[in-house]
Amino acid sequence: MRASAVDVERADRDVVVPSEELIVAAAGFGIWQMIIAAISCAMIMIHMLNGSLEPVQHLAGWWCEKPATLRSWTNQEWITYSHADAPKLDDEVAGFAGTRKAIRLTPELWNDRFRGCRMFRYDFASLRGVPFERSPTINRLNEAGTVKCKRFHYSRKFGRTVAEKFRMACNPEYERALWEVLMISGKITGYLTFGCLSDRIGRRPVLLIASGVTPFTAIGLVFSPNYVTYVVVRTCHSFFHGGFIVNFVMAAELSSNVARTRIMAFACLAYGLGVGVTPTLLDAMGSMDHLLLVINVPVAAFFLALVFFVPESPCWLFCTRRSAQLGAVIQKAGKTNGTPIPSDFHVVYVEHSDVEKQLSRGWPSFWSLLKASGVACEMISIGYLVCLSGVINGGAQAKLIYNHKRVPVWYAIIGHVEMAGIIVSQCCLLMMGHKRLLHLTIFLFLITTFILMANLQDDYFTTTGPATTLLSANIFAVGLGYGTLLNYGARTVPTLLRGTYTGMWNALWVAFTWAGTRHFYNYPGFTSVAVISILLAALFTFNIHNVLWREMPDTVFDAVNFKELVTLNFAL
Repeated sequence: MRASAVDVERADRDVVVPSEELIVAAAGFGIWQMIIAAISCAMIMIHMLNGSLEPVQHLAGWWCEKPATLRSWTNQEWITYSHADAPKLDDEVAGFAGTRKAIRLTPELWNDRFRGCRMFRYDFASLRGVPFERSPTINRLNEAGTVKCKRFHYSRKFGRTVAEKFRMACNPEYERALWEVLMISGKITGYLTFGCLSDRIGRRPVLLIASGVTPFTAIGLVFSPNYVTYVVVRTCHSFFHGGFIVNFVMAAELSSNVARTRIMAFACLAYGLGVGVTPTLLDAMGSMDHLLLVINVPVAAFFLALVFFVPESPCWLFCTRRSAQLGAVIQKAGKTNGTPIPSDFHVVYVEHSDVEKQLSRGWPSFWSLLKASGVACEMISIGYLVCLSGVINGGAQAKLIYNHKRVPVWYAIIGHVEMAGIIVSQCCLLMMGHKRLLHLTIFLFLITTFILMANLQDDYFTTTGPATTLLSANIFAVGLGYGTLLNYGARTVPTLLRGTYTGMWNALWVAFTWAGTRHFYNYPGFTSVAVISILLAALFTFNIHNVLWREMPDTVFDAVNFKELVTLNFAL
C-alpha cells in the first residue's frame, strides 16, 4: 500500500515524503502497530494450541478390563495373555513362558494403542496371586473359544479421549473416524472460506466472527451430550478456527517493509510456541476438556479487543477505496503513536494517468494472478514447498509417535523440535534472507532423507537410535522451512488476493500433514521418488524473491512489474 507522493502542509510549505507505506508515512511506527501485532500473535498462538491438540485425540486404545485379582500384571501382559486379537509376538513361546522381550518389541502394546474387543473364554479368577512369569500357557489353537468384552479399560496417555467419553470401544471404524475426518475437513474448509472472505469483506469482520464463535464451540465440545452433537460441534469449531489464520495477513499489513519482517517474525514465533507448548500444557492439565476451555474461553477477551481497539487493515481499506475509514484509522494510529495529525485530516485519491496502473474497482479473480508466468511460478513454488514440508512432517511424526513406548514424551519432543526450527528460522531470516534459508532447508531434507533410505533399518524403538535422530532432524528442518514460508507468506500477492492464497497454503499444509500422520503415504518411501521430489523443491526455491526491502503490491500489475501504482494526496 504505497504512495508515490505524500503532500503534507507544514510551516507554510509543502514537504514531499518519499514513497512509503501510507500508515507509516502519516502516523509513524510505534505503539499502535505493536499492540495490534501483539493481539494478532496471541490469537495465532491460541489457534496453534487448538491445532496441536487435535491430532492426539485419535491416539486412543482400549481392551477388556483386567480383573482385580491380576492387579500385579501390567496392561501389556494382560493383553498378551487374554486377548484373542492381541498382536502376534515375535517370540510367542517366550512371551507366555515368562520373558517380556517379545512384548517390548511390539509397539502396539508399548504405546497403549491396542484396541481389543474379544478375550479368551477362560476362568482368569483362578490366576489369583499367580505372577505373569508363572501363568499357564493358553493353547490358542485348541482353546474353547472367545467372548466379547463386557467392560473396557481405556488408554489415558493424553487424558480422556473421544472413544472413552462416548463409550465407543469396538464400534465400527467409520463411526469412530467420523469426527476426525469432519474435523480436518472443517479446518481446511475454514482456511479456504475465511481466507477468501477476508479479501471480500475485510480482515476485521473475519476475525470478529472467528473469535466471537470459538468460545461457544469450545464449551459445546466439552459438554456435548452425545456423539452426534460432538461431531457437529467439532466440525464447527475447526471451521471457525480457520478464520484465525487471517491474523498473519493482518500482521503483514500493519507496517512498511522496514519493520514487516520483524512483525511477521513475532507472528511466526507465536505459531511455533503454540506448537511446542501444547504437549506441556496437556501434561499439566491432564484433561483435554479442561485444556480446551482454558485455551478458548479467553478468546472472548480478544473479541472485545477487536471491537474496541483493532481497526480494519489499512491496506484493505486503501485498495477498496474507503478513504473516510482509512483517514479515521490514520488519525487513531497517529494519536496512539504520539504523531500529531490535524483533526480535519482526510485522504484524497488521485488516479494514475495510466489506466492499467489504477486501482481496480472490483475484486481480482484467483486466476488473474496466475496468468503472469513469473508470479504463477512463485505461487506454485510456495504451494509445492508447503506440500513437501507437510509430507515430511506428517510421515516423520507418524513413525516417531506410533512406534515408541513413551508416546507422550515423543509427542512433546516433536512439538519442541518443530518449535525450535520455527524460532531459529526467524533469527536466520534477518541474516540470510528467505531464499538462502530455503536452500539450506532443502539441503537438510536431502541429506537426512538420503541417509535414512540408504543404510538404516527401521530403528524406531529407542530414543537415541540413528533413525530416530534423523527423523527428528527432518522435523527440525520442516520447522525451519515452514517458518520461512510463514514469514514470506503472501507478501508478493496483491492485497485483495492475499487472504485467499494464505488460506489455500495453510489448507495444503493441514491436508498433507494429516495424511502423513494417518499413514496414507510412507515417508521416506522409495528412494528415487523422495530424492526427485526434494531436488524439484530445490529448483522451485529459485522462484522465491527477496522481499526484505520490497513493499507489498496493491494490484496484479504491481505484483508483476514491481512498480508504484497510485498517487495519494493528504488533504489538510
